[in-house]
Amino acid sequence: MNDRGVNSVRERLSRELIEEIRRRNDIVDIISGYVSLKKSGKTYKALCPFHSERDASFNVNREKQLFKCFGCGEGGNVITFVMKADNLPFTEALEKLARRAGITIERTPEARQRETERKRLLNINELACRYYQRLLVMDDCGKAAREYLEGRELGPEMIKEYRLGYAAPEWRGLAALIEDRGLSAQDGIKAGLLLPRNGGGVYDRFRGRVIFPIFNLDGDIVGFGGRAMGEEQPKYLNTTETPVFTKGRLLYGLYQGRSEISRLDEAVVVEGYTDVLSCHRVGIRNVTASLGTALTAEQVRLITRYTHNIKLCYDADSAGMTAALRGLDLFEAEGCNVTVVDLGNGVDPDDFVRSGGAEAFREKMASARSVIDYKMSMALSRHSGDRTAVLREMLPALAGIGDAPRRSTAISALATVLAGKQAGQAQILTMEQMIHQELGESMRRRGVRRAGNEYIARTVTAGTDENRYLMAEKGLLRAILGTPDSSGVYPEEIGLEHFEDDACRWVFAKLTGAGGISGECDLHQLSLEGGPEVEALLTDIQMREDSITEQAIRDYADRLMERTAKKRLQELEAEINEGLERGTISASDECYKEYRRLISYLHGR
Repeated sequence: MNDRGVNSVRERLSRELIEEIRRRNDIVDIISGYVSLKKSGKTYKALCPFHSERDASFNVNREKQLFKCFGCGEGGNVITFVMKADNLPFTEALEKLARRAGITIERTPEARQRETERKRLLNINELACRYYQRLLVMDDCGKAAREYLEGRELGPEMIKEYRLGYAAPEWRGLAALIEDRGLSAQDGIKAGLLLPRNGGGVYDRFRGRVIFPIFNLDGDIVGFGGRAMGEEQPKYLNTTETPVFTKGRLLYGLYQGRSEISRLDEAVVVEGYTDVLSCHRVGIRNVTASLGTALTAEQVRLITRYTHNIKLCYDADSAGMTAALRGLDLFEAEGCNVTVVDLGNGVDPDDFVRSGGAEAFREKMASARSVIDYKMSMALSRHSGDRTAVLREMLPALAGIGDAPRRSTAISALATVLAGKQAGQAQILTMEQMIHQELGESMRRRGVRRAGNEYIARTVTAGTDENRYLMAEKGLLRAILGTPDSSGVYPEEIGLEHFEDDACRWVFAKLTGAGGISGECDLHQLSLEGGPEVEALLTDIQMREDSITEQAIRDYADRLMERTAKKRLQELEAEINEGLERGTISASDECYKEYRRLISYLHGR
């Protein structure tokens, strides 16, 4: 019942070592680095990092060292969380937590090879960064780059903190350095710093560019962004995808700004490197940027480790508007509270901060527009004069507003705009009524589909016998695990044959292995031994706070006995029918008697 890969790793590592790593990494401390946890009684709550939701259903229990989302069902211990949150296999998640706790563990040959390559690439990135820094700060060739940065008010302190640099317009500056240091040119290619020549040899990827190092959340330099000093295209050039750099999973400035984002419980998302640097320079450090691409779902989830309050501040050109709309949808899908900062046409945060200062920028952030206002202005801009097209585009946005008063306010605002500047109150009210009518029709159509889906869901999940029986199996295990001596409350007629779910059956067998029934066991060890399915089951059982009554235990037992009886009845029916066809059975046979007893038992329930 175990995943073979995970189980084989767990067998190679001692249970004591795994348990020590788990104990040395407090689950609240670890998870609070990913999401904003809030104390709620004995537990901590947050919006789930694994699915989109608006109401917090993600629970962390420090006493039990477990997490559980009652929305999507994800749950487990601190190792499980890191595996899921960082998309890591068991060994790598364990190694990450071991490093944090100062524990050394032996690696598999494959893991050692990956880690060795990772260290080589990070080392070569560090060498490149120092090389670019030296050219910017100390070399005559960096004069134009220094003047460019000074023109953006980025002086020595910012250059030092963010490790800004300059790549000279040479073909083999960095390549020669790498070779002189005895490092592998192939590693330079793997790191995205060098390119192979057709006739052999290598040359520098970044040439004649201001360099912006890109940090991961551990503070390692994993890649670089380069801005052309002249008219060379592309204007911005990033490191290619490498074993340590995935553009869509990183954000510029998040490493430096994440503590401020957590403190303020708010992030400002901008487009460019200099937008981030200008804001950070004036003390607005809760600002981060995508790496020259449209926001990705992975980047959004990365930000939501620290806050669900987002302000988007993109350029007001058509590309910026498109990016902002996509960003709005991604953040809303993650249950974020999103607003849009409007700096005016042709103005980016870098320009605005340098000309207006920090307070002016903060004022703009304070007056950020709601999502519905922004979408309305975009629709009006796209469909100037076509009121029908504007309304058609806005209906889904209006339908998505769950709060009725807020939706009514949005409808009134849209009606005022669509009615026109010269419209009187009567015309605005007429337009408002029309929007309500159109929206009502739209929501009714959506509502029919939704109701249908909910009905189907109820009939195929919650209402099925399979789900009822699984609930009963879990309930009986809860009864055992919740009582050290379960003999007094556990129905003695229930045995291993009544459990059909693999995980439940395995746990029950373990709890009754010594001949009696006992809830006294090490659940963490049981999870390690049983594998992912058992761990998920035990987490689900332990994280339930509601008490289980003796009547509920009796009901669960009856439900499982009913299932066993029905299955045996089917077997007997087949046996009797076959016997009747062959003429080899009579009413006095034992199978006939058992069949009647089962019929009487099931009908008497």
